Amino acid sequence: MAKKKYTFIDLFAGIGCSHTTLHRVGEKSVFYCGVNMTTIINH
Repeated sequence: MAKKKYTFIDLFAGIGCSHTTLHRVGEKSVFYCGVNMTTIINH
């Protein structure tokens, strides 16, 4: 059985590490909402 791929939105990006974790396992972010400029630059 093939592994199912998921897409996700990252609300309040930069507060946790969900974006990094999901990206490392092969998932794709389709939208993010950063809380500061550093977060926007890093994503």
